[in-house]
Amino acid sequence: MSITGRSVDVRRGAGLLDVAVVIFILVVLAAISIPRGCGSRETARGNTCRNNMRGLATALFNNSIRTGSYPGYMNVLQRVDGKVFVDPATGSPTPVSWAVMILPDIDRAALFDVWRGEPNNIIAKSEAVTDASNSTNASPLHIYIDQFLCPSDAQPNKSGTPISFVVNTGMPDVRSALFDEDPTKSIPRDWAANGVFFDNFTEHELVKPDPAQRGPMEYMRDERVRDPKSRTILLTENVDATSYLFEPADHSADDWQAAEMQVGCIWRPGTFDGTTKPPTMKPPVASLSINVDVGKGSDTSYDHCRPSSRHPQSVNVAYVEQNVQSLSDNISYFVYAKMMASDDDGIAPAGRPRDAASQLSIDPHEFLRTYELSEGDINP
Repeated sequence: MSITGRSVDVRRGAGLLDVAVVIFILVVLAAISIPRGCGSRETARGNTCRNNMRGLATALFNNSIRTGSYPGYMNVLQRVDGKVFVDPATGSPTPVSWAVMILPDIDRAALFDVWRGEPNNIIAKSEAVTDASNSTNASPLHIYIDQFLCPSDAQPNKSGTPISFVVNTGMPDVRSALFDEDPTKSIPRDWAANGVFFDNFTEHELVKPDPAQRGPMEYMRDERVRDPKSRTILLTENVDATSYLFEPADHSADDWQAAEMQVGCIWRPGTFDGTTKPPTMKPPVASLSINVDVGKGSDTSYDHCRPSSRHPQSVNVAYVEQNVQSLSDNISYFVYAKMMASDDDGIAPAGRPRDAASQLSIDPHEFLRTYELSEGDINP
């Protein structure tokens, strides 16, 4: 009896040990599979993000062919009655962003017709009302559009007019400089060589009818991008971008700087060292570095108008050639600035004359103009 009892106890002990081993294996497998599952989901989000960016890059290119130039980061929208678009809530002339201008190029022509006040467009009004049902704002212009978002940054309720892709607007805009004695020497708010998208609203003839009061505007065409199009940034991610719609405001020369902060991405020269390869340049504000202070920005300061994402250690970027790639967030800020400029030979501080004699004395612009990027610089 005692031998039999011991056998039962041994079997019972062995069974409990087997169960413990199985539980341990399952716990280990779960610990391994959960990160893999999260990684797979993030990979899928990253792919969708790049596909969205590629579609927007193609739409921007098609828009430039259709209209003769790239849209500005803010634009005059001329309605079917020939007048400038006004905000329906205030009746004030209001600019529209690049995202609104490309609606016909992302299969939203009917919605664009609503913006333009197309009369008797039943299809357009029907589409707007249907889409507006998903929005917290009943206005037919406040439409949530998935393509304007990276899914890693998606709004959970799919409401409002969020955007997480911003366009390359060069250096921060300054007030236009007018020279009455020689209008050909007037200085725009930013030089075309510094970026791709500019203010196409503030000095427009429909906003400022008097030519003597209008400064020059930069209308960007594909042929004006003289640097390699495969390395010139067109748009980037920025999780701190807010809305693709602008709110009406007083339209003095500086009040619409907020528009560039809202839908644009900038670069600024900073502390510079030309002895390294590539040269190094610290941004004047730390938060202008790629993926720094993610989620802390707003549209009231240029300090967060930089590429940022919720992807690990990288940010997706679309180039003028419409190619899209993941850019490491440890890339040199100097290299990033070179990739933002559309014409290295013409880089110049915004608001300053372009002739060489007027350049800054410790001149990172000279290195920005002459240094040749290598593939190793872009993919360190």
